Amino acid sequence: MPSSTADLALEWRESAAGVFTTDSVPTNLTDRMQRVILDSPLWAPAPFGLRAQQSVDVTRRVQQHIPRTRMTDTMLELAEYVTHAVQQAGERLLTGGAASELCVLEYQHTRSGDSFPWHRDSSPERPRCFTMVLYLPYGELRGGATQFQLAESGEPDFEVTARQGRVMLFRSELRHRGQTVSSGDKYALVANFRLRT
Repeated sequence: MPSSTADLALEWRESAAGVFTTDSVPTNLTDRMQRVILDSPLWAPAPFGLRAQQSVDVTRRVQQHIPRTRMTDTMLELAEYVTHAVQQAGERLLTGGAASELCVLEYQHTRSGDSFPWHRDSSPERPRCFTMVLYLPYGELRGGATQFQLAESGEPDFEVTARQGRVMLFRSELRHRGQTVSSGDKYALVANFRLRT
């Protein structure tokens, strides 16, 4: 576990109501994840051009023995870091101190010209308390901001730039979308947390 984990919890900046960011993630973590991704044969273009992804349901991985691959092993190791890095900040900032646990860890790839539509990460069927996004480094990237909308329609109220190496935390019920990537490719590690029961 990196020694800087505790420091991360002190460096979150509020971007808007319920959205926080930090640019202080150790580069050795993002670089390692990127090496595994580049070595993986899994990332063919997505059928509908929205994203290519690999999901790890952390609970199911442990309980039902999802097949181990270099990718899933690395993602689960990062899950331990992510949990420690966001737990203090996430629980303090977004859940009022209620304990949370990581439930799903997902890798997303959005190509130039693609976007991701308006959605929420939490629903009655999938109750989640907050979402973490880690933007991974991979070449030059333009566009691809995460935009948030406080109403059901209209223009976005605010956005967070997809800066490589940045981590963003937000309440999972917030309506958001991935802006069109104008050039380059956007790679992100997305973690969903739920309240511990």
